[in-house]
Amino acid sequence: MNDSRQQDTGLRALKRAMLVIIAWAVSYVLALQILKHHPVSVWVRGGAVALAVCGFLLWLVGSAKAIRAENEFARQMHLVALAAAFGATAVLVFVCDMLQRAGFVGYVSLMSIFMFMVGAWLLALALASLYYR
Repeated sequence: MNDSRQQDTGLRALKRAMLVIIAWAVSYVLALQILKHHPVSVWVRGGAVALAVCGFLLWLVGSAKAIRAENEFARQMHLVALAAAFGATAVLVFVCDMLQRAGFVGYVSLMSIFMFMVGAWLLALALASLYYR
């Protein structure tokens, strides 16, 4: 009975995480579509920005809740993975800034940096999982 309850809770958490990611993606794409047409109204542009930011914040809160729902061991793995991803992203931003100043690379989009950060987090989580097992 305990195993099915734990599995059910894990499945529910996975569904919530996927819903939050989908909500974030939808809010981001909608905001991009609105801003792509260069609306004149400040309210429409501000609303599009607020929509994208709220979707992002929803993802952050959902991720934090999912991590907090885990046991102490899983939270430790997430903490190590987040620390590694933060460090890797900081190095990437610094290197990109220096390469831009030196004229070696052009504009590096925030979305590229953000996708690197998410990828670094997932990779670090996989490596932390291997390390702690």
